[in-house]
Amino acid sequence: MSTQATKIKLLFVDDDPTEFDIMARLCRSMHNQKIDLLCKHTVEEACDILGQQDIDMILLDNQLMIDDDFRSSAPKLRAQGYTGPIGIVSTNVRTDYFQEIEEYGADFRIGKDELDRPTIFHIINEFAPKNVV
Repeated sequence: MSTQATKIKLLFVDDDPTEFDIMARLCRSMHNQKIDLLCKHTVEEACDILGQQDIDMILLDNQLMIDDDFRSSAPKLRAQGYTGPIGIVSTNVRTDYFQEIEEYGADFRIGKDELDRPTIFHIINEFAPKNVV
């Protein structure tokens, strides 16, 4: 059995720099996972990076601006040709419109209060491309 760490390029899109610090700390604490974390503040910045780099997974904050939620932001990422998994991160994942995430190009949702090392590990194992090494 190989002990080589899996490498994944994770794009985290959130307009709160504090969330970047939390995610960076989580990613550094991962065992058996090497995560190349890229953080962007807007969907536009995320779209720009998609044109420049291969991204394995995106975690997208639900509410990037006052009247902008994943129903408008996830389709913009898909319009750039991104076909990998998109997870929506939100303080409240129980809102009714989360029942329709697939219709807007998202694959899963997770509460910000649920983000911890075991959850990140599970998300990567469940949704990251299997050929990421």
